[in-house]
Amino acid sequence: MRPRAVKVEPKEDYTILVEFDNGELRIFDVKPYLNHKAFEELKDIKEFNTVRISGLSIEWENGADICPDELYNNSEFHKTKFMIPPRPKNVEALEDYKLKVLFDNGEEKIYDMKKNLKENFYKNLNNKDYFKTVKISGITLEWKDGEDIDPDELYNNSKLQTKY
Repeated sequence: MRPRAVKVEPKEDYTILVEFDNGELRIFDVKPYLNHKAFEELKDIKEFNTVRISGLSIEWENGADICPDELYNNSEFHKTKFMIPPRPKNVEALEDYKLKVLFDNGEEKIYDMKKNLKENFYKNLNNKDYFKTVKISGITLEWKDGEDIDPDELYNNSKLQTKY
């Protein structure tokens, strides 16, 4: 039995992120279909963004749809919904409330903590000396008074290090 689409999210690059009932998240590229008559209206991003779940698959308001087998078999595996993000191997607190994190998959990313500092839970981190005491704890980062960062938040909302 094929997995069934349960959630769909359009992306700006004319791909869609599809969650299946087996927990997989897959990326389906719609660009190759846009020159076919049934899909031409989807070149308008507003129309493209009307994608929704319909039965076992997906469809758009204009009636264009993708058959369930094609949607699953021609999509690219992204991750499973329950996948544990890469673990941090090294962390360095930078001067501007950013964290440079090396993950066990070899990626080096920058996580900007400034948006978190407004929350009461992170108020102690406004002290720059305390902010620099960050350490690795299992699959995430934490400070001595219990402040920590959700592992998915840390990995998914940090930016790949190119030059800092």
